[in-house]
Amino acid sequence: MNDPKQPEPRYGPKTPLTALRIFRLLHANENGLTAQSLASRCGLALASAYRHLDSLVHMGLVYKDDDRFRIDPGAKPLDQAADHEAIDVILKEYVKDTKRDIALATLHGGALVFTHLHAPEDSESLLTNVPAYAVHSTAAGKALISALPGPERRRLLVRNGMPAFTAKTITDPDALEERLHPDEHGIWSAEGEYCEIGACLAVLADTGRFYADCIAVTTSVRASELERERERLTTALHRVVVLLKPALGPLVP
Repeated sequence: MNDPKQPEPRYGPKTPLTALRIFRLLHANENGLTAQSLASRCGLALASAYRHLDSLVHMGLVYKDDDRFRIDPGAKPLDQAADHEAIDVILKEYVKDTKRDIALATLHGGALVFTHLHAPEDSESLLTNVPAYAVHSTAAGKALISALPGPERRRLLVRNGMPAFTAKTITDPDALEERLHPDEHGIWSAEGEYCEIGACLAVLADTGRFYADCIAVTTSVRASELERERERLTTALHRVVVLLKPALGPLVP
């Protein structure tokens, strides 16, 4: 019997976290999956699926059993996939160099979640206490939902609601749609939309097929300092993304 195909839309660039999505699918299917099934579920060409599987096999995370691939019993658990210590070192270096805060942002069930938040000791982070439903009013939230298909994005916004935190908050899905594009340097921004005195910048570290696969790196400044700091922080954020690639997990090929 052929493995069932999931009629999910294909979208977004293929990224290093593709291997992580494959690992998660195998983890959820104890009987294993064929390369053809994994390619279909991940929206990959069969050759690309085999390339990622070969990397996972080489790292000892997956093994092949006849025509199916399975999780190796000795593979590192999913919650240990990322090198959290390395991530913290990289983000702390950003704080040291820029004197600004920084965090990783993801979507879980449509909610905005910040992790690995670091800030200078002598200042308070504007990323602290941002509510989970502030997806529409933060740079990180905009970056993350921009990677989703339009219908899925709209469902998320309707489910979360789009409350007005300030006079600048965009509360209409159609109006927000026009503002979901990054600048020429791949940076999303939000100025005075969640916090009147604050602004934030974000860049996508990786996009993926599922909410949990999308990761943004974000930093905040006072709105009055945004234009002066934009170029410097843009350069620093892109450097962080490059450094983070190996640290996002042993599954990165």
